[in-house]
Amino acid sequence: MICEVLIRCDGASVPPSWRSLPRKDLRCLGARPNLNLHIESPSHRLLTSVQRRAADLVRIAAYVYGADQLVSRGGDADVHGDKWERDLALCVPVSDPDFWRNKEVRLRLEEVLRFLSGDRWTFDFSKATPEAEQLALGLDPLVSLGEPDGVYLFSGGLDSLCAVVEAVKKSRGRPLLIGHSSA
Repeated sequence: MICEVLIRCDGASVPPSWRSLPRKDLRCLGARPNLNLHIESPSHRLLTSVQRRAADLVRIAAYVYGADQLVSRGGDADVHGDKWERDLALCVPVSDPDFWRNKEVRLRLEEVLRFLSGDRWTFDFSKATPEAEQLALGLDPLVSLGEPDGVYLFSGGLDSLCAVVEAVKKSRGRPLLIGHSSA
């Protein structure tokens, strides 16, 4: 039995065909947020160069992480793993919905997440409010990141370390490592 859940992110619109799904809400905005999307000190320079799609991708990643934490895989009572696989439908507000609605872009995102998690992911993208388009950056102008030439996701695990070492070996560049921590 597959667990099917609709995750509505920050008040995004929900397609009519999805309205019958059991629903959970993720909010990083408003009076009662349950997802903390705050980026700590990537430097003042980054503030001026974050492209809208890059900010959208950060937001999508945060919502995916939040959804993964929000929806159980069956818990200790599911000893046979019958509820391990989940079917997660996310309604996400983004600054560039036309780009993210593009079939090839959306399918690639869904395929990557399926490969990484074993779950089925489906997305619907709607236009974000101006408030939702802004990333909350905790800036420390005294911290210099130099001149990085690449940004790499870094979990702290051996697999992400190997990916960074391989990329640096090929390009002889200066990477900026980005990670996350759970609240």
